Amino acid sequence: MSDYPSDWSVISLGEVAERIRRTSDDLNLDVLTISSTEGWVDQKRKWARDMAGKSVEKYTLLEAGEFSYNRGNSKTYPQGCVFRLESWSRALVPNVYHSFRIVSPDINSTFLKHFFAAGGLNEQLRSVLTSSVRDNGLLNITADTFFASELPIPPLPEQKKIAEILSGIDTAIAQLRLKARKLDALHFSLAKALSEVLHRDCEPSALQEFAEVRTGIAKNSSDEGDMAELPYMRVANVQDGYIDLSEIKTINVDKGRVARYLLQKGDVLINEGGDLDKVGRGVIWNGEIRGCLHQNHVFAVRCSDRLMPEFLSLLLKTSYSKKYFLGCAKQTTNLASINSTQLKSFPIPLPSLSAQKEFIDHITSINKSISSVSKKISSLTAMKNAISSDLLSGRKRVTL
Repeated sequence: MSDYPSDWSVISLGEVAERIRRTSDDLNLDVLTISSTEGWVDQKRKWARDMAGKSVEKYTLLEAGEFSYNRGNSKTYPQGCVFRLESWSRALVPNVYHSFRIVSPDINSTFLKHFFAAGGLNEQLRSVLTSSVRDNGLLNITADTFFASELPIPPLPEQKKIAEILSGIDTAIAQLRLKARKLDALHFSLAKALSEVLHRDCEPSALQEFAEVRTGIAKNSSDEGDMAELPYMRVANVQDGYIDLSEIKTINVDKGRVARYLLQKGDVLINEGGDLDKVGRGVIWNGEIRGCLHQNHVFAVRCSDRLMPEFLSLLLKTSYSKKYFLGCAKQTTNLASINSTQLKSFPIPLPSLSAQKEFIDHITSINKSISSVSKKISSLTAMKNAISSDLLSGRKRVTL
């Protein structure tokens, strides 16, 4: 392991922890699993059903404050992850996890919680892997190997101070995430209210009465003549709420025909096909680049002065719109597609311009708040990662 301050100790996990392999006769306890991104979650919530079945009788009984190591690899924790049970007093967890409790009075459990969350064992576990994954999808890390892992341990007062600092940041992040969930719920309720109000108060008319539905170039033009190479939009570019320009494909167009297919700022791009959740997804073209359309990828809707592009974009996110597009879409397995006739016939219950603007203002305000909270969460998370790296390695010492 790396060099640590002289007053730190390097000890094995097995010296300070006791392995847990107890079971329970109470099979009505919550059955949990570890998510690498969420920590402990109820199996029924994660998979919408009980995955344990009869084998729950062999599951490990874990109590609050005790830990489990999930040997499943993930993008977040390629070497597996360790989480402490906190939101349940008792629960049943898979017996394939290496579960344990801290028994040494010289070890602060919360300090270790942050050490594990920061991936403190990753380098060691990576070095002892004898194979990537076993047939059951678990990393080939035995209990003996896991408990032989070494821990860099500062004096107990420093452990407690480090735990206090990192837990304080976690609390701030948790509060922001709670705020984000409340804003998401408000956004959802407004979108639902929009669907209900429109359906009740407005007589639907076909989209083509308020806008022009534009399609793209059928195929690449020949290489003869004066040609222009233009980026065209695909389903992958039309994301939920933004345009992704990280991967752009181009098409050759006769310069004399370019104007016919160029996108204009304010056009609403709508996906023609793809995964079920992508059909009918829309976003407003911001004119960031000079782009065009390619047939059978994306439609462009150019709104008249009776329909605000922002309102159409908002309407496309409602259950009202999703129900229409999935109802008329041609579906194969998990893919679906709509044609221009179906889009032109999309029945829009259109309120007055002032009512459209009112809905837009409400949603825009919420979206700005969500974006602000998301940025704060990202900033705090990055700050915590940097502080964790310094404090848990001893590169920076805390003032006691």
